[in-house]
Order: sequence, then structure tokens, then C-alpha cells
Amino acid sequence: SSVVVKPSELAPFTTFRLGDIYAKAGLPSGAYNVVTGFGHQAGEALALHPGVDCLSFSGSIETARRVLLASAKSNLKPVHLVLGGKSAGILFEDATVQKAVSAAWRAVFTGRGTSPTGCARLLVHESIYNEVVGVITERARQIVVGDPLDDHTELGPVISEEHMKKILAYVDLGRRESARLVAGGSRDVEGAKATGFFLKPTVFMDVAPTMRIAREAVPGPFLTIMKFKKEEDAIAIANDTDYGFATSIWTTNMARAQRVGRRLRSGIVWINAHDVVDPALPYGGLNLSGNGRDLGRAGIEQFSALKSTYIPTK
Repeated sequence: SSVVVKPSELAPFTTFRLGDIYAKAGLPSGAYNVVTGFGHQAGEALALHPGVDCLSFSGSIETARRVLLASAKSNLKPVHLVLGGKSAGILFEDATVQKAVSAAWRAVFTGRGTSPTGCARLLVHESIYNEVVGVITERARQIVVGDPLDDHTELGPVISEEHMKKILAYVDLGRRESARLVAGGSRDVEGAKATGFFLKPTVFMDVAPTMRIAREAVPGPFLTIMKFKKEEDAIAIANDTDYGFATSIWTTNMARAQRVGRRLRSGIVWINAHDVVDPALPYGGLNLSGNGRDLGRAGIEQFSALKSTYIPTK
């Protein structure tokens, strides 16, 4: 068997480097192949090719739909999708605020919000709401934005000008929807950053679950904070999304954590942690977050096919 990888046209170098590592490790020639190009050319060609037996895709929902259509037009190859998300963190009244906030801001800010498991929505019990907003707003303002090769940098640039403008458009949308901007929301042009696509970590509070900034995936350092009163409210808000990648639960009451976790419609549930990945466990979501799984036994099995062999006994 062999693998063909089509990386993003904006970020191909890591894929090339991986090929070098495989070659030095002695992987046979042709086992790992890299094809570069745009999605509507190279990617579509792979999706349509009858010689491709299985396809795994990570990216936008729009492209995922085109990949599925290409599979239907060709050899009906199985397509495994690991897409975006609007993952949430639920902080109950007995949550350890400092620990929860630290995990949340790392998940949404230091990864530039590009991971589908990043904490894009923070659901906070009304009794600790102001405290949480204050702590995470202060931390967001302190995050060091700069050159990713600098050891002191906590948040690097987004990948393109187009990407930056898309995030800033959501900032404008949040203002129009009457959410309260308490941190960031603008381009960082200090010093050498003026020539790059740097954004200040953005935090909106007083966000309603019906607002577009609370429902649509914003691929950037962009956090929305919502208030809830009862456990049922938290579950309803967390599940009120077209996505379903991941949710974290913050509480010292393990009975409640397990009870809530069973009712959450997401592929991953963390208890008193967020964005922790174990290679032994499957990584993937539900609904518009896709149907595929990376890692774990499930991640291996989706690239294999069952075969039944019958041996007559008489």
C-alpha cells in the first residue's frame, strides 16, 4: 500500500520535511508521496481518481462536500472527514477558575484558533461569570504576539491576509450583534508586525447562543463567553451547534461531570482539562465536524477493509 498526501498550498513544507524523515528512516520508495497544488486541481484529481481506494480530508465544509461528490462520481471510495468545530468549555460554579481559564486560553489563543478542539465557546455559571471574564480578559491582553521563531512568542500570525480579513469581519459582526468586545479585536501592527498578519487575541462577553459569532466557526484567536444558570441550560447551549467536535467540563463534582458528559453531543469530552490528545484514543467529531477519526484503533481501522474468508469443514 502507498499514501498520497496533498498538503495545503499555503503550508506544504512540513509535509515535505516528513517525507525526508521517512526516506532517512528507510521507508520504501513510493510508499509516501506528496502532491502539491490547489484543491480544485490536485485535490479534486485525487478525489476523482479510481486508483485511490480511500480518502481522508481535513479542511472546510465546502471542500468536504465537493470531495464527497467526487467520490460519488468515481469509485465510491470511502471518505473520512475531520473538519472544523465550535468546541466549548463549561465552567460550573465549583470550577477551579485559574486552571480552567489557563486551559481555555491556551486552547483558543496559542494555537491561533486553528484547531477544531480549540475552546471557541466558554459557557460560565452566572456565579463566577464576572471573575472568569476578568481573568481571561487580562490574560488575553498579556499574550505575547510575534515571530513564532522567538522563544518568547505565545501567538504567531495567521496564515494569510485573506484569513486575517475573515476574522476581522467576525469582529465587526460581533459588534453589530451587540456582544461586548473586552479584548483584542484588531490587527497588531507594532514594530515588525506591521508587515505581517498578526491579530490581537479577541474576547467577546455577553454573547447570546443565537448570535452568529457563537454559532459559526471562526478560525482564529477568537473567544465568545456566555452565561448560564442551570445545568440543563449549559447542556442545551453546548449542544446547540451544527458542529460536535469537543467539549470540556470543569467541576469538582465527578458525578455531575459524568452525567453531563453522557449528554453532550461531541466526539471528545474532557473533564477538568481541554485540548489534551492521547494517541491511543480516537480524535474526531460529529455532525458538521465530520465523520472521520484520527489516532487510536479507530483511526487505523478506517484505512482498512473487512474481509471474510470461508473454509469448508467438510
